[in-house]
Amino acid sequence: MESYGNMELDDQSSDSYASDDTSESDFEFDFDELELSDDDSNVYPEEPNSMNESSITDSGFASISLKELTPVSVFRKFFDEEILKLITDQTNIYGKGKKRSNNQKKSNWKDVSKKEIESFLGLVILMGINNLPNMKLYWSSDMVFQNTFISSIMSRNRFLEIFYNLHLADNSLEPKRGSREYSKIYKVKNFTEILRRNFQKSYSLGRYGSIDESMIKFKGRSSLKQYLPIKPIKRGYKVWCLCDSITGFLFNFQIYLGKEEISAKETSLAERVVFDLISGQDFQGKYLYFDNFFTSLGLLENLKLQNIKACGTIRPDRAGIPPDFAKKNKMERGDCKSMVRSNSIVFIWMDNKQVSLASNYHEDNEVVPISRRLKDGQRITIDCPKAVKDYNQFSHGVDRLG
Repeated sequence: MESYGNMELDDQSSDSYASDDTSESDFEFDFDELELSDDDSNVYPEEPNSMNESSITDSGFASISLKELTPVSVFRKFFDEEILKLITDQTNIYGKGKKRSNNQKKSNWKDVSKKEIESFLGLVILMGINNLPNMKLYWSSDMVFQNTFISSIMSRNRFLEIFYNLHLADNSLEPKRGSREYSKIYKVKNFTEILRRNFQKSYSLGRYGSIDESMIKFKGRSSLKQYLPIKPIKRGYKVWCLCDSITGFLFNFQIYLGKEEISAKETSLAERVVFDLISGQDFQGKYLYFDNFFTSLGLLENLKLQNIKACGTIRPDRAGIPPDFAKKNKMERGDCKSMVRSNSIVFIWMDNKQVSLASNYHEDNEVVPISRRLKDGQRITIDCPKAVKDYNQFSHGVDRLG
């Protein structure tokens, strides 16, 4: 393995991606194609390195026993009494204040109860499973569409009344635009804060976490709507997510609010997002994986100072990587070169294409054998940096959200 040694480079070297650029990663290599040998494919028995991890718990629900682990019990851990009360109270406030027509001074709203909100949410989930082209068809007299279970729970008019008045915040209390308290997500802010808190108190994040962006599908009008043509969901709200790498459990999230001013202490939007997502949590000794939108040598060094192991694909023109090292040279399949800088190491490995990764805990001599298929169908075994194997195993937690 070729090494460029411990190179001390200028921190002020240009980094064309250290900006508020949230476009989809341009990394071309498909890690799902990586085929590991049978000896290296088991996730749990083998740790990314030999460090002592006795203080790190495995992932799992922290407040639900296996005997109680049912879909309803899990749902109630997230949509607890506080959230149900919020939905009930704010829906009633909005419903009472809403005029049915210009000639009507008061609304005919009938207060919704917590029990009705629970029934409403259950019906919404059921409608997502049993999808019909029009919501009103569930109460149709046509036997082709009629759903007697749904119609027995709630009348069509009551369901639509709740649907059109459902609210999560009091519009009359919304801070004015430009004020310090103003938030672009005011109408869902309290709801998302409670939900985030419930996610974290109900679940113990395991050894491995991954950070990536996810999309909530939305085709309406909103200043927050993003367009990512490469994503399966191309239009909608973008959310930064921290997930358990093994189970895909969403442990923390942050809705992307568009370009904001970045303080002088922050090097990039990507680094701010990473530290926002792990803020307030004990991640010492754990592992984080992310793609080349996030990875920089500065971020890896800052995480290392907090005893957080991190690995990710990296763009070759990141600050700290010399152009001569990053340029595409003729390399044979399985060849690898590395560069050590401070507490991090950068790998460039050749598979079908050139692959660039950086890590703050791997060694440059850590390799594993992998099997590859040639065009003629023949199988060959080549060396692969262990950093590539670990990244391939643990970086897809956000993808498991669905």
